Amino acid sequence: MENFSNALKHLRKKPLPCNEPELRKVASQFVTPFYLYDKQKIITGAKHFNDSFAWVQSLTGSSFRNHFAVKATPTPKIMKMLYEDCGMGMDCSSLTELLLCEKLGIKGEDIIFTSNNTPFKAYRKAFDMEAIVNLDDFSQIDNMKKALAGKMPNVISFRYNPGPYQNITHNLFIGDPVESKYGMTKSQLFSAYKKCREYGVTRFGLHTMLMSDSLNILDLAEVARMMFSLAVEIKRETGIAVEFVDLGGGMGVNYRPEDEPIDLGDLGQQVKRLYEEIVLPHTDLHPLQIKYECGTLVTVDCGWLVSRVINMKDTYKRFLGVDASMADLMGPSVFGMYNHITIVKDQAIPNHLREDLPDYKTVVNNPSYACPNYEGNKREKMFDVVGSLCINIDKFAIDRELNEHPEIGDLCIIHSAGAYGRSESFNFNGKLRHAEILRVAENCFEVICDAETCENYFALLKFPEECIHL
Repeated sequence: MENFSNALKHLRKKPLPCNEPELRKVASQFVTPFYLYDKQKIITGAKHFNDSFAWVQSLTGSSFRNHFAVKATPTPKIMKMLYEDCGMGMDCSSLTELLLCEKLGIKGEDIIFTSNNTPFKAYRKAFDMEAIVNLDDFSQIDNMKKALAGKMPNVISFRYNPGPYQNITHNLFIGDPVESKYGMTKSQLFSAYKKCREYGVTRFGLHTMLMSDSLNILDLAEVARMMFSLAVEIKRETGIAVEFVDLGGGMGVNYRPEDEPIDLGDLGQQVKRLYEEIVLPHTDLHPLQIKYECGTLVTVDCGWLVSRVINMKDTYKRFLGVDASMADLMGPSVFGMYNHITIVKDQAIPNHLREDLPDYKTVVNNPSYACPNYEGNKREKMFDVVGSLCINIDKFAIDRELNEHPEIGDLCIIHSAGAYGRSESFNFNGKLRHAEILRVAENCFEVICDAETCENYFALLKFPEECIHL
């Protein structure tokens, strides 16, 4: 029975961006590796998110709003699509992200600016754009006031850190709030509201961010309970009624095919019941706007890292070398995340691609390959899937049983790469960042971010003869 269950587990799949012939076609048109996004899947998922909280409009008279975490996928085409087609705002955490929004015509309260250890020039830009400013620490009140020459933003929010709050399960990415660099205590929060009121601010919000990639719907609902209760307490202690509560992000996806995804409709109804229980009886607080700042939930499963098998090795274990690396997707290597992998057979490779690939197809049971004389824990179709960085943690998977017997030239599709993929990519070992491609419709693709070139990489470098002594 156990072997049968394991067999069923390996049969489970995550969807590809398109059918295999179309995937082979796009991989022959664009140089691998590249990030591939699906436009319709992004829009459909975003609208489902909005629909799950449609009750907010009827109950409070204000629209539910997710402010997309720009840091997840700061690609202008995708940002604009979420803003115009899906009604999402933007959550920015740096000056550059504000500038991206400005170039896209996104401004005002469509933006929440949430940063920490914030440079003064970032406050000035947020103020100029009339964004909502979400402050991370009590000290930032006077910092911002100085940066703005005594002025204050129209709307100010504060980030709450509950400390040793026992009702929520914390994970690796956010960790125990006591150890977190983000947010302020409840006592500091009360003082912050009072101080900003003394400075003439009249409009306020409340924010927290406690989880990342959580599939625990009870935890996500508990955040709402905590924050609604806190909004009531703020009103009682300070006399200030916050206009909105930002419940943060933290909603995960089923990276593993066997995991159950979050039922957003159920979460929406749980948050509604908590609102009716906690906020609705307080007529001096209701109606209260409800916001999230999800990024991963919106795009991660709508993007794939498309790579190609370029090498194999069989020593004490078997290695499958692909043309992507940890520099393109750091989650599996740095954070130990699971990203599903699908091998797509692709042996009818165009000659211009075949010229840059080895002649052999596989090292497994290949009589021309030197036998390692070591069996160890090797199993059929089991490989470490690796890149080519000079660092041993450069692995997308360890001891992963793949769906196919891979061969040189096959496509290696790494799932759940639509968030924190290219945005976290880097140039270690001189690796160049790769293109982003959007699937607009069947057999219709659009380049939405060019691949980095050596010329781009060298442009900021100063070679010895170019250096200027100051």
